[in-house]
Amino acid sequence: MPQLLNGTERLTRHRGATLFYVYQQGLRDALIYIGSTYGNPKIIVIENGYPEKRDNTILVEIAIQDDGRIQHTIGHLYAISEAIKARTYIKGYHMWALIDCMEVGSFYNVQFGLAYVDYLNNLERITKKSLGWLYSFLNEPAPKPTPAPAPKKRKAVAV
Repeated sequence: MPQLLNGTERLTRHRGATLFYVYQQGLRDALIYIGSTYGNPKIIVIENGYPEKRDNTILVEIAIQDDGRIQHTIGHLYAISEAIKARTYIKGYHMWALIDCMEVGSFYNVQFGLAYVDYLNNLERITKKSLGWLYSFLNEPAPKPTPAPAPKKRKAVAV
């Protein structure tokens, strides 16, 4: 259930794991704070992940449709882009993780990966929708900048 902070900001408990909260504005604010407080060092965001509760009763075909992970990633990349616009030096970004991990701390009940691990079928790895989205996003050509309009010629005015 979303909560309001300062009347407007949203802090959301993550549905996949009760210990995780999503606050993308907080990432932006933390990056800008680190940059401005510590002389704008090179910052690499690591282990930014999206937890999903493991549920072996869901069909694999449905489990790999992880639109929530895509939205989570878009939101965090947007927060990072806002920090970059504020002149914070972001050198890199790493998602957590490539494949679903055996998360010991959560008794193997939370999955983070871009590839699904089918625990009931010899630990087969199956790519999720989010991996395809990420690949397309990273390989999409950057939009060409719009050229500035040519300056208008002014007529000389006699004074």
